[in-house]
Amino acid sequence: PQTNNPSPSTTPTKTTRTPTRPKPSVEATKKLLRETIIAAATFDAPSLEKTPAFLNDLLTKAGVGKHDLHFVLRDPFSHDPDDPDPNPFGPSELAFQSDSIAAILQLTESVLHFHSQVDKGVVFLAQTNPEQSTEPEQSGMAYIQHKLDEIVIPVIDFENATLEDAIDFLRQRSRELDRLTPDFEKKGINFVIRNRPPQRPISPDADPPGAPSHEPLVPWQAENVTLNDFLTEIARQTATSWMIDEFAITIVPKPAPPPPKPAPLSPE
Repeated sequence: PQTNNPSPSTTPTKTTRTPTRPKPSVEATKKLLRETIIAAATFDAPSLEKTPAFLNDLLTKAGVGKHDLHFVLRDPFSHDPDDPDPNPFGPSELAFQSDSIAAILQLTESVLHFHSQVDKGVVFLAQTNPEQSTEPEQSGMAYIQHKLDEIVIPVIDFENATLEDAIDFLRQRSRELDRLTPDFEKKGINFVIRNRPPQRPISPDADPPGAPSHEPLVPWQAENVTLNDFLTEIARQTATSWMIDEFAITIVPKPAPPPPKPAPLSPE
């Protein structure tokens, strides 16, 4: 006898869409470039064409996902096909140690003569047209400000430091971490202290201008701080201000607030 087995009922499956995570902002991307530190890396036979893969590999090893940041080669300038090596006099390798991705990018950019553009979660790389390129100005107020914005100090650990200690530290680190200036003699930033305020250790609980400092002193520790942010914090903690001229940054004490005006005499 023929048995009619009913076909099993099928329940329509629902397609669940995973919400798309938004791309990080440009500022967040720049921050990630500054804060991702690579302990050690070597770029063998560096070239523009190999740069995105090299940098993306560093990001992967540092635990940064492709959605958050990656490098892309876009519209490279076509060099002469009879000259297969666009950088024949370049170094055989580039070595990095305790550098941020931003610093590695800056040095590679200056050596291989390309330019980069930061977008949301991506950095585009393209070769500079030699007919349109101009040698960047490596002096003046704008260049000093550029160094303040781009040079990142990986670790700061101060305890009972004075203003002079902090400025000496900035002189040294600005020179050691300067990947923007090819000329070794021009690396770093000059700092000058004028009319020095009284010696007092740096503390997050620094007093307003004219007031005495308090004990105990609070040590100051930070990571991945730009020179600009560090110098601003020093000025806040030591009641000083700073200004940029063509050759250096000058630190001066803030003037003490004027005494309060006496109350007017009431008529008798």
